[in-house]
Amino acid sequence: MTPTNAANRLAVAGMIVLTLALAWTSVEIQGVAADGSAPWTREWITGWLIGPAVSLLVLAVFGTRVYLITRGQPIRSPKLVRIERLFLAAMLVLCGWPHLPWVADTFSLWGLALHVLAPVVAVAVVASLPMILTQHMDG
Repeated sequence: MTPTNAANRLAVAGMIVLTLALAWTSVEIQGVAADGSAPWTREWITGWLIGPAVSLLVLAVFGTRVYLITRGQPIRSPKLVRIERLFLAAMLVLCGWPHLPWVADTFSLWGLALHVLAPVVAVAVVASLPMILTQHMDG
């Protein structure tokens, strides 16, 4: 089955939204991973590498899944979906953890919501886009 223009546009839009959400999430994770380390120390650099490394892994796996769905060859692997969700859940926890009521010096619901918004968007894209594309390609 050949992809329609609408399916291709939807896939590209989903990948762009996911990329932006993961970029924002990577910056959030750096703050947690570096844990106040001085700039350019090993800990600080490692903190900057963790988020992008996980993001690139999620983008590569998810991008491949989306590409294959638009070509009529979806990967139907629950294990692969669990791996994506595990990494996304870890990113969500890392972004939200410092802003939880029992962790933050001063709790703000708005602050917590702002810091978990990007990972929630990433989870929503990863969970919904394959279903939408599969339905579009089947129907």
